[in-house]
Amino acid sequence: MTRMLAIGSESFTLGFRLAGVSVREAPGETLERAVADALKDDALGIIILSGDALAGLSQETRQKAAESVRPVIVAVSAEEDPSLRERVRSVVGVDLFSSDRGG
Repeated sequence: MTRMLAIGSESFTLGFRLAGVSVREAPGETLERAVADALKDDALGIIILSGDALAGLSQETRQKAAESVRPVIVAVSAEEDPSLRERVRSVVGVDLFSSDRGG
């Protein structure tokens, strides 16, 4: 099973924690290091960040995140990301957004 990790402030990660997703609280200046460390973790499949958190990372870390196939970084924001479906499908191996998943 693909491991997921939500990284961010306590308020951002709370819902993910309640849903059973692993979380790492990393507010403010600790976020950059937390994301860099998570990108090196081969056991992770998906890293979840807020869109604002992703935008606040250094150019180098954002570039590594964009190029990472596993783990893939998913930015959660109010705006729809058309590439999200394909990125998650490539990691999980199934189209989670499909209305016809055989069930």
